[in-house]
Amino acid sequence: MLDFLLNPRKREVVSPGKPLKCSESTFAASSTPLDEICQFIISDPSGTPSFIVNNWDGTSRKEAIEGLLLTEPEQFEEGELEYMYSAEALKKTRRLRILVKEYYNRGFDEPVAYLPNSLLWLEWRNYSSNSLPSNFEPAKLVYLTMKGSSIIKLWNGAKRLAFLTTLDLSYCDKLIQTPDFRMITNLERLILSSCDALVEVHPSVGFLKKLILLTMDYCRSLERLPAIIQSECLEVLDLNYCFNLKMFPEVERNMNHLKKLDLTSTGIRELPASIEHLSSVENLQLHSCNQLVSLPSSIWRFRNLKISECEKLGSLPEIHWNSNCTRELIIKLVSIKELPTSIGNLTSLNFLEICNCKTISSLSSSIWRLKSLTSLKLLDCRKLKNLPGIPNAINHLSGHGLQLLLTLEQPTIYEHLDLLRIIDMNWCSCISSLPHNIWMLKSLRILRISYCSGLEYLPENLGHLEHLEELLADGTDILRLPSSVARLNKLEVLSFRKKFVIGPKVQYSLSMLNLPDDVFGSLGSLGSVVKLNLSGNGFCKLPETMNQLFCLEYLDITFCQRLEALPELPPSIKELYVDEHLALRSMEDLVIKCKELNLIAVTNIEYQNFYRWLDSIWSDVSELLENSQKQQMDDMLQLIPFSYLSTAKREEVLKIVIHGTRIPEWFRWQDRSATTMSVNLPEHWYTQNFLGFAICCGCCFYHSARSYDVEFEGSMHHYNYDSSYWKEYEEPSYDFYERDTIEITAKLTPRHKGMRTEELKKVCSFSMNVVRRATAVPNMCFAFLPLNSLCHTSNIQAKNPNDYGIFEASLGPGDILHRGKQWGFNLVYKDEAGGSITYEMLTNR
Repeated sequence: MLDFLLNPRKREVVSPGKPLKCSESTFAASSTPLDEICQFIISDPSGTPSFIVNNWDGTSRKEAIEGLLLTEPEQFEEGELEYMYSAEALKKTRRLRILVKEYYNRGFDEPVAYLPNSLLWLEWRNYSSNSLPSNFEPAKLVYLTMKGSSIIKLWNGAKRLAFLTTLDLSYCDKLIQTPDFRMITNLERLILSSCDALVEVHPSVGFLKKLILLTMDYCRSLERLPAIIQSECLEVLDLNYCFNLKMFPEVERNMNHLKKLDLTSTGIRELPASIEHLSSVENLQLHSCNQLVSLPSSIWRFRNLKISECEKLGSLPEIHWNSNCTRELIIKLVSIKELPTSIGNLTSLNFLEICNCKTISSLSSSIWRLKSLTSLKLLDCRKLKNLPGIPNAINHLSGHGLQLLLTLEQPTIYEHLDLLRIIDMNWCSCISSLPHNIWMLKSLRILRISYCSGLEYLPENLGHLEHLEELLADGTDILRLPSSVARLNKLEVLSFRKKFVIGPKVQYSLSMLNLPDDVFGSLGSLGSVVKLNLSGNGFCKLPETMNQLFCLEYLDITFCQRLEALPELPPSIKELYVDEHLALRSMEDLVIKCKELNLIAVTNIEYQNFYRWLDSIWSDVSELLENSQKQQMDDMLQLIPFSYLSTAKREEVLKIVIHGTRIPEWFRWQDRSATTMSVNLPEHWYTQNFLGFAICCGCCFYHSARSYDVEFEGSMHHYNYDSSYWKEYEEPSYDFYERDTIEITAKLTPRHKGMRTEELKKVCSFSMNVVRRATAVPNMCFAFLPLNSLCHTSNIQAKNPNDYGIFEASLGPGDILHRGKQWGFNLVYKDEAGGSITYEMLTNR
């Protein structure tokens, strides 16, 4: 019956009879101010619900009114609200069941002397009185919310509210006392969020057996909870940011329905042993509990346990039995010195992470007994120098610092690691080489050593890792690949992305990356490689054997400013990320020879640098950047549709991204102000010479980071993009780049709505490498769509394409920030001789 209260756009009142739907237009049916805020639901003699809009002027049948909804009005006539909320008026609404006041900051602020006892639903936001009327006895009340009100207490003593299921007093910052719940036995939801003055809740709340939801988050003054909790149906207990809450109540019996327990930033000093009755909680997170000093051994009854930023917690409890409960244990920023000696009793533990525990110096020798442990992460534990061993079941090992390296140096360790699939040593700046015996890990699939700034070479026997599929070595000082990598015949992903130097004067240098040209001389032998990232490197040429990488689908060679020319690439290439100086020489040839190519993203480092430091120049300096090289790119792009679309059996979209802020002139249809594009097609646009559609969209690619830290000469420096300042920064810092992706949806719509022809749609994804801090880089996205890309060939033959009369394009729903406000469109035809293309003149829809 009350669904209409929950949706301001469409409200529906459901009664035992027929449903009543009230649309937004119904609410605005009358013109007087009072009519705009007052809607009355009455029942006619037949019992059928009806909806009327009427002034409260004495002529209404107030005794028949069942519901009153007040939304925020534009204006009030003098005295209207005062009369509406007066005891005299409300006493005449003898059948009022629903009363909702939705608006927050405006309305009648005088004390309310009377409310009808017939109410089932009362929702009054920003209620200005200290309490509800003393004579208010709503025996059948089901829903009561007073969010953001000035209430100090609801009423004196206890009230019998046997039907009340929801009580919401959130954001009542003056509330100091909750009701006595002994006669509210059917309460299911109690919401007390952000009641800043509340020190305690009534003890009877612990005995509400039907309670499902109890939220008291951000009750900053809360000191005490009921001593005992017996709410067997409770599913959510939220106590986060109750800073002054010192004790957690005893739990007398199993609460098998509880799924969420949030104790973040509470002042709890210890947990009771009876917390084991809450073991149905899937994830117990003890985050930023700064007063927590000890935990009970029953904590090991929880399936997933995360303890983080608990500064006073000096140890974890021992496990006195073989526990098969705990599966995941994460310990971060905790002052423990060692793991429990009985850690091996966690027989079902499969994930262990210890991060930023600067005081831990050793792990228990019983870690060997963790037979189910498959993933071990040791991150930034500076005093931890070695491991007593690694369980045989480990398949994912990751860590920072010497402790992992020294462990891997033990010759006998490799005899037992038959299941190890992943080693992740990213950001281990302290290492200069990999363990010599790493080649013995015959099952290793993934090796990640990115941003190990001291790493200068790879072991010569790396090629013995015969099952290696992924090698990520971005941001290292490695100068060459060992010749043995030619034996890695299962390698699919190889990434040697380099860091490059950028300073505040918009300069970049590759002097640090003066790599030998034969650094990747073995590439041609890696016939299984699917993804290859060589961006940021300083070599002058790539090996001619690149064309032998017959599985290669993805190649990134952006920011390689010394690279003079592209070698012949394999026909399997699908995505190519390349610098502008290379694209100008090779793009047309690539489009013809690489039959699978569907994305070319062209990067211009000078252009990105300019926008990196001057983010507010979307239009002011566009002419400065639209140079002769850009004109060369436009001229070449004009030839691409013919080169691509005239190739037989093209069914994929060719996407090209280049820098720039203006649509090329050869796009006959242009709109420079719309966020979407819609074009009326000519009546007979489809002919035998039709090749496809060409669209262009001007949009921005973003790097999401607004501020971050970088390391330079052994110290950290902070950059904040919003205020454009460097802290402790004088020299250029290492800069990295990330990828941003946008989507453009192209759509063909039938010419007439009554036609049975289905709509045709194609989603085109564009990606671009963006320099970090270049948060809004204007680019032009081009898409060349064969008709076959919008529908299967068999469908085209069965239908007449001229039945479609509207072509539309728009950015994806998540891409509104990418500023898609410039559009260009062409219909592409080959001429009768078949040697060139023509474009059709079109008009806006």
